[in-house]
Amino acid sequence: YKRFGGKGRDELKDRIYQTIKRIAETDTGQRILIGTHGAVISTFAAAVMQSLVAYRLSMPNCSVYEYNYTDGQFQLVRIHDPQNGNIIDIEGEPDA
Repeated sequence: YKRFGGKGRDELKDRIYQTIKRIAETDTGQRILIGTHGAVISTFAAAVMQSLVAYRLSMPNCSVYEYNYTDGQFQLVRIHDPQNGNIIDIEGEPDA
């Protein structure tokens, strides 16, 4: 928490985004699975979507957020909800 000398939300968002971008650029052409907790998932989604609305997206337990990474940009494609067997489309289909 920033008030105790830690990072603020924007600093955290940038750190998470840059870390995942570095992983995506290192392992180009590969499918990558990153396991983490809900705060990181929603913060990364907010960075990708450039919107605070991402903090209100459905985040079922054990959900999988699927992104496409092309030309240096992430696209949140869908959210897989294993608890209810749902797939929530966000921004359409990834490029083939």
